[in-house]
Order: sequence, then C-alpha cells, then structure tokens
Amino acid sequence: MGRVGGPGSSIKAVPGGSMQIVYPNGQTAEGTVQEVEPPRSIVFTWGFDRPDAMIPLEGSLVEITLDAIGGGTRLRLVHRVADEAAARAHRTGWRYQLGLLRSLLSRDVLGRGLADRIDRWHSVWGATDAAERRRTLEEIATADLVVDESMAALSGIDDLDEWIAQSQAQFTATVRRTGPPAVSADRATWDWEVMAGDATIATGRSTADLVSDGRFRRITSFWLSAPPGFPTSVVTGL
Repeated sequence: MGRVGGPGSSIKAVPGGSMQIVYPNGQTAEGTVQEVEPPRSIVFTWGFDRPDAMIPLEGSLVEITLDAIGGGTRLRLVHRVADEAAARAHRTGWRYQLGLLRSLLSRDVLGRGLADRIDRWHSVWGATDAAERRRTLEEIATADLVVDESMAALSGIDDLDEWIAQSQAQFTATVRRTGPPAVSADRATWDWEVMAGDATIATGRSTADLVSDGRFRRITSFWLSAPPGFPTSVVTGL
C-alpha cells in the first residue's frame, strides 16, 4: 500500500487493488487497478462516489507510464475521460497531484545528504590543501559547474579551484550555512554567513541547480550584506 496523495491516500498496486485519493477538502476519488507493469506503468479507474459527480465510480481511466531518459525518468500521465468538460475540470487537480509528487521526490531524493554537501561546499573555500579541495569539489559538483555571485563569474571546476586559491591569498574568513536548506524540483536554496573569528562580517543566500545524483551544476550566490568596499546583490535606490 503506497501513498499517492494527501494523508489517507493509498493505492494497492496489483490488478484488482483499490485506489483512493483524499483531497485537502476531504473529498475522495476512488478506483480499481486494472494493469501493473512494475516498475514502468500502472492503469486504474477513476471516479467519485456521490450523486452529482462529473465522473462516476469506474467512469474514467488513468494511465501512468515511466520511461528512462538520460540520467532521469519521464512521467507520462493520461486521464481518459468522456468529454472536454471533464478534462478541463481535472487539469488543475492533476497539476496539484503532480506537484505533490515532484515535491516528495525532491525532498526524498535530492534532499538526502543536501545539508552535508552544502557544508562541504562552504568548507572548500577555506581548504588550503589543494588535493583535498579538488577532491571535494569533484565529489559535490559537476565538472562544468557554473558559479555566479557579486564578485565572480566562474565556469568549470578548474576555474573555480583557481579562484578559491587566489581568494584565500587576499581574504581570510570562513563561511557557514545558517539554518536548514530548502529544495523544490531540482533547485535548492539556503542562507549563509561569513565569519572573521567570532564576528559575522557578511551574510547571503545561495541557490543551486542539482543533477539527479544531488551534485551541484550551478550555484548562484547573493551577498545580502558585506564589509565596506565589497559589493552586495541588494537592489536599492531604483
């Protein structure tokens, strides 16, 4: 029995198994599993057990197919209904359900180990052992990583590694994450601060595009505050 919607939603993924989707307002859609081809596809009926239902029980068919593409998976959902009015009425609901699914996958797949990867990202800016720094970068980022921020526009790990080494010669400080990260689809965001000793001298926020194994492929950082003479990302006076 697996969760497919909000609390109380479930589906028994075997032919003849029951399906129930519980909406936030308490209404339910029900159906019966017709076909299952693990792990590629499932087909089930869809309808509502109420007198005024646009689609009655067993009155429509939902087909979900998963296909491997590159390093990921494409989900194809087809809801076979009797007329265009029923189709229009269900488009918003399916967008909602697919959004729930994407959020669940983001948290469970890309969110796993995310805080640790972010902390390792910040640690490399203070790593003086060149071999260790390079090894860490290759473990947490793609080779073509793009980094955008107020004081740098970098492309690739080679470019980034050289920039970090030069930055260490000019500016000594540590960077640390403040608070838990958030993830949506294939993008994460988190806040950070720059420390000089025990003092916070700058703050900021970063967003990262992630590949399917969780590594960073693009990081954009916004400096929200900075010491005098350093640019920030804040827009003022316009």
